[in-house]
Amino acid sequence: MDDSSAFNLEILDYLNDSVFIVSQDGTIRIVNEAACKQLGYPKETLLTMKLYDLVLPELTNSFQEYINYCLHNGSALFETAYTCKNGTTVPVEINVTTITYDGLPCFIGIARDITLHKLTEKALYENQARLKTITNNMTDAVWIIDLEFNIVYISPSIEKMLGFPVEEYIKRNVEERYPHEVMQKMYALLIEEIENDKDPESDKNRTRIIEIQEYKKDGTLADLSVHVKFLRDKAGNPTGIIGVSRDISEQKNFEKALKESEEKFRILAESTPMTIVMYQDDKWIYANPAAVTLLEYSEQELYSMNFWDVVHPDDKAIVMERGRKRQKGEDATVGYEFRVVSKSGMIKWVLLYGATVLYKGKPAGLITVLDITERKKIEKEKNKLQEQLLQSQKMESIGTLAGGVAHEFNNMLNIIAGHAELALLNIPQENEACKDIEQIKKAVQRSAEITKKLLTFARKHEKKESVINLNHVIDSMIGMLTRLIGENIHLTWEPADNELWVKIDPASIDQIIVNLCVNARDAIRDHGAITIKTKTAFFNEEKAKVYGVTEGDFVLIEISDDGCGMEEETISHIFDPFFTTKEVGKGTGLGLTTMYGIVKNNGGFIDVSSKRGSGTVFSIYIPQFIEKKHAPIHDEAIQKLYHGTETILLVEDEISIMSMIKKMLENLGYTVLATDNPYDALEIVKNYIGTIHLLLTDVIMPKMNGVDLAKLVSAMYPQIKILFTSGYSAEVLLKHNINAGEINYLSKPVSFTSLASAVRTILDN
Repeated sequence: MDDSSAFNLEILDYLNDSVFIVSQDGTIRIVNEAACKQLGYPKETLLTMKLYDLVLPELTNSFQEYINYCLHNGSALFETAYTCKNGTTVPVEINVTTITYDGLPCFIGIARDITLHKLTEKALYENQARLKTITNNMTDAVWIIDLEFNIVYISPSIEKMLGFPVEEYIKRNVEERYPHEVMQKMYALLIEEIENDKDPESDKNRTRIIEIQEYKKDGTLADLSVHVKFLRDKAGNPTGIIGVSRDISEQKNFEKALKESEEKFRILAESTPMTIVMYQDDKWIYANPAAVTLLEYSEQELYSMNFWDVVHPDDKAIVMERGRKRQKGEDATVGYEFRVVSKSGMIKWVLLYGATVLYKGKPAGLITVLDITERKKIEKEKNKLQEQLLQSQKMESIGTLAGGVAHEFNNMLNIIAGHAELALLNIPQENEACKDIEQIKKAVQRSAEITKKLLTFARKHEKKESVINLNHVIDSMIGMLTRLIGENIHLTWEPADNELWVKIDPASIDQIIVNLCVNARDAIRDHGAITIKTKTAFFNEEKAKVYGVTEGDFVLIEISDDGCGMEEETISHIFDPFFTTKEVGKGTGLGLTTMYGIVKNNGGFIDVSSKRGSGTVFSIYIPQFIEKKHAPIHDEAIQKLYHGTETILLVEDEISIMSMIKKMLENLGYTVLATDNPYDALEIVKNYIGTIHLLLTDVIMPKMNGVDLAKLVSAMYPQIKILFTSGYSAEVLLKHNINAGEINYLSKPVSFTSLASAVRTILDN
């Protein structure tokens, strides 16, 4: 090499790219400073290496192919990657040319670091993939058209939206895609936007939102909301249109349904006999014709009045407080009864159901009112008659005892007590007779307690007869009974495997169980055991006559103990009033008498077996409650196992029964909206968006009876079907003006088959 060549080689160190001169066997002959910096090796080290040592092992074969290509063609341009001294990899683009160096055939290679280029290329690829993923999976359709509405691009989501595959959609011309009036609208908008674009002040990045209709593959029209803007060239001139279309058919259908619903509400509000009113800021803003009839004021008169002016003065404070709490969003009673005063001064009872709504951006009260004046009168009269009936029934069983014996007994006690007091006044205290007279007074006091109990039986008492699961009632008492009998006595509870339903006052069962367990406890000395069992029994006509009961199924409560037992003579008197085997002052002799009356009055009887020293067994038989009334059986429903998919509103105040019925219905496939509160049921009807096909409600409930609930629900939801259920007898229902033969009625306990059949039958008819 001459000085000029040496000078040229020195120039290589000023280049930013790596430069190698390599002999054909790969030995590095010359390398510049940029290569040393790029690879991290000193120049002396690189000059001892071969170029192949720097290439990634997996790229060695392709590298050799490019070198062979260069040998045949004189040069080659390709991409590869070097391994630096620190182990990192550098992607490079190499331009290789064959040369002669020092008289030997060699290669000169210029390697440019393309790391940034590769990162940019990767980011671009990832962005394109991400954009493709988004457009392929989004529900909205992205599209590009030219200014003549020819399709340039359409995203795959168009198939989900309109039913056309991309390839088929692109081939459709504009006349096939849109109705004629939509085309005219779009052309007019395009012309308008082009004219607007001539304004130098116009926003060149503006977006316009329009609603159009486009044909689907099945021939129907889809309602679309479209966001559109111009695509522009470098000069800013419109060259096409890009848009995003969203299917709003469901929204449009909802708006249509809402409009129809509002019209239905108007018709309902104006034609229903139920009063519907609205107020805002204590002023009337709406009153339907029923409100005018109820209050006897014209609409104009009502609109000029304070809303609370019609409320009875004695009820106004509480009604106003509840209404204002409700409008503030605080907890308030949503349904309650109060009195209103009509224009003529007539006082009327109403049942109000209130809700807060937004009207013209402000809270307003929406009120439905049911005139219950007649019902109140009827209920008052019925309550009076029912009290008289209950009093008569009680007096029928114990009237002679309480009215005869107690009265005469009290008279005699008064005489004895009076004379005893007089005697004590006339006898010195040190006289021995004073002690005897004191004992007489104590005996009078104990006797007075007996008389008091007799008179208590003759007082008014509300009978709360209901259908109960006997096993559940007794099971709930076991803890209390265990504490009552004491730790020295072991209590065993053996319930029947099946559910046992009886119709009786639950308090009567408590009285029977407690009375017998206490007697059993008193019969046991030191340690012992008491066992309570329940079973079922059937009495045919012959056996029923022996015990003076009606033929049929009975529930047996058996309470046994291993106490001292009784002789036959004692057993023959245990139900006699005032008979007791307990010590003086520890028993009145009325416990078993009362229990006997309870069982007899409920159509049952008691059997007692006992022997002195062998314990006692009391067997109490009560008629088993068997469902008498069923809704008509639907044959086809039976064959199909009564399944359904409708929505049912279930209202039942006994939570355990509600949960059971809800589970039954859900197992049959129904959607069940369940609550134990009639007022919550009204709230559900008001807010539920879907269709409720059936109201299944208990008849007798604490806060509102099922009939009134059905009226309120039907007023808001005229198409709903009703099924009543109750554990009360037909006679009791008649007292509530309900004829079980004239309604869809299912008596409790509710069996799976009867429930499924009744629901399916009513829904199908």
